[in-house]
Amino acid sequence: MSAQYYDEAEVLDLCIHAGSVMLANGAETYRVEDTLYRIAASYGLTYINVFVVPTAIILTVQGEKRQDYTELLRTTSGSTNLQKVTAVNDLSREISASPLPLEIVKQKTDRHRKAYTRIHEMAADG
Repeated sequence: MSAQYYDEAEVLDLCIHAGSVMLANGAETYRVEDTLYRIAASYGLTYINVFVVPTAIILTVQGEKRQDYTELLRTTSGSTNLQKVTAVNDLSREISASPLPLEIVKQKTDRHRKAYTRIHEMAADG
């Protein structure tokens, strides 16, 4: 039985998306690194290098054809919401057990991002 193929760029985008939710909600950088590594490995990417600091995420992976892919995201500080951090971390563990369709994972992480964005925008509006 052949392994499922996932588009490397889509997996990379998903990882960065999940990491940005975690970082914006106060996750420790090592937890973000571990979560992104876990997600990327679950979708078959190899030679995974994750570097996270409070203001940036850098992720480099190698795809099925040994092509390297890198993405960098500059972040701004957010608030602390450890429920969101835990939710994304738990999702990465669920993916490790059995990879979910990428669109489903993106929808689940979007729920946490949108809630943050609405609150952030309301605060900015005064």
